Amino acid sequence: ARDGNLQQVREFLSKGADVNETNPEDGCTALILASEEGHTEIVEELLAAKADVNYWNGSALVEAAGNGHNKIVKLLLEAGAEHTPRALSLSAENGRTETVKLLLDAKFDVDAEDYTGANALIYAVKNEHKEIVELLLKAGADVNITEKEKHMGGSGLGPAADGIEIIEISPLHIALIKEKNYKEQKKYY
Repeated sequence: ARDGNLQQVREFLSKGADVNETNPEDGCTALILASEEGHTEIVEELLAAKADVNYWNGSALVEAAGNGHNKIVKLLLEAGAEHTPRALSLSAENGRTETVKLLLDAKFDVDAEDYTGANALIYAVKNEHKEIVELLLKAGADVNITEKEKHMGGSGLGPAADGIEIIEISPLHIALIKEKNYKEQKKYY
């Protein structure tokens, strides 16, 4: 499934292979791997064979969304994929504007925190994806929401945040720290 070999997938399924069998190397199912790599026809084949769309906390949807494979995202949602917060936050983190639109249209919770304690707005601001920030704000994202650093282990915001004990951080904090980092860097050029 990872390599995009539709004929091989069909052959395995016709011989009774378990559609939800996991890869011993990484624990992924064929659906997760095909979703990650953008192999739409294989995803369709696996869904027709009743692959579990919510296996491993909805990893197939998360991988498809994070990589901007929108047709696969639609297929997974139609097949009953749960609205896992990581799908929206990863698509925002990776700058996948069209995917963010798609997930928001599917009524994903704009403020839901993923397993890291952050949400889509935090990731969009950190990665300077202005269009996505605007989309999230128009969808009603809470600008006062904070990232729980205790889950993340550190802000990852660079020298302006060094030595500062941050317990919770909001999108405004991120923007201000990024601006300070930019001004610090500009001194050296």
